[in-house]
Amino acid sequence: MKKIFSYLKPHRGALTYTLFVKFLASMMDLFIPFILAIILDDIVPQRKPSLIYLWGGGMALCAILSITLNIYANRMAAATSGKVTRKLRHDLFKKLGDTSMAQFDRVSLSSAVSRLTTDTYNINQFLNRTQRMGVRAPILLIGGLILTSILDIRLTLVLALTLPIITLIIFFVTRYSVPLYDKQQTVLDKMVRVMQENIVGVRVIKALSKTPYEQRRFDGVNQQLSEVARKAGGVVALSNPLSSLTLNLGLTAVVLTGAYLVNAGLSRPGSIIAFMNYFTIISNAMMGITRIFIMSSKGIASARRIEEMLDLPEDQPLLLAEAEDSPWHIEFDHVSFSYNGVEDTLTDISFRLKQGQTLGIIGATGSGKTTLTNLLLRLYDPSSGRVLLNGRDLRS
Repeated sequence: MKKIFSYLKPHRGALTYTLFVKFLASMMDLFIPFILAIILDDIVPQRKPSLIYLWGGGMALCAILSITLNIYANRMAAATSGKVTRKLRHDLFKKLGDTSMAQFDRVSLSSAVSRLTTDTYNINQFLNRTQRMGVRAPILLIGGLILTSILDIRLTLVLALTLPIITLIIFFVTRYSVPLYDKQQTVLDKMVRVMQENIVGVRVIKALSKTPYEQRRFDGVNQQLSEVARKAGGVVALSNPLSSLTLNLGLTAVVLTGAYLVNAGLSRPGSIIAFMNYFTIISNAMMGITRIFIMSSKGIASARRIEEMLDLPEDQPLLLAEAEDSPWHIEFDHVSFSYNGVEDTLTDISFRLKQGQTLGIIGATGSGKTTLTNLLLRLYDPSSGRVLLNGRDLRS
């Protein structure tokens, strides 16, 4: 993720401003239940409608400011994440253009398409959600706990007991979902490759009556993708119900404890009602943090694949070599080449041609005829030996 975060540096000002606006909007949300508690416990007993209208107007103002600031911040977050994703896609596309054919063979066309589309989209969603909820949710959580502790520290302690359990749920969900999302993207690459081969070779498939075979082939990879996606979705789907169950059990404990305290004269009804509102805010904040971690599972998996592509070293550097005085136009000098680094496709090939001469190359399919042309065009470099054009090494 380090390289991905480097794309955020040019937008530090916009990010800081967005987070500041989110901070203000979150504070407005936190003030509403606190004002409600004051109205119920302190203002209503005075029986002065003017004070109720005044404090009620304050609540309404906080609500309006919260909505306005959240909408504004969300629009800025979408704009920033879009700019970052556009730059990332541009650099990834440029890297694909600079990648050697040997490296491209290892990556595969289908994987390159997935990384340029699906993976960059996951990064976009991760950046967008993080800006929208990354500040809001922690502020609502921490601020809610602080304000509830001001209202009644005993009820806050009851609520705080649920937080370690939810933290463990998020940890285990994230731990098991990231590898599954990695695998899902790999299987998606296979499905894209099968689709591409079917679209490109549709005439041959129809001519040879291979349609049923290709359907079975596609069904196989489609079923594999479905199974992986179902496993990943199943793991992630545990987070919301388990978190909700934990929070609702905590809410039940808070209600029972609050009823006991009010009955014993140790707390006030307004504080309990405000506490219930804060509990809802804290619950939503915890669910927001859960969603961020779920989104980060996809984002981390996609970031790894994109960084793997961006970090590919230069595979065909230019050599500093002077042209030799040679009468030959094309010369293969003891050339050997292997696509996979294990078995040579060409072994110790040597021949020379003068300008205007013709050479016929005959061989079975897979004997290396096209490979000779690829080496001459420098789509690949020889494993050993040299290919020269007018006495100059092609690598120069």
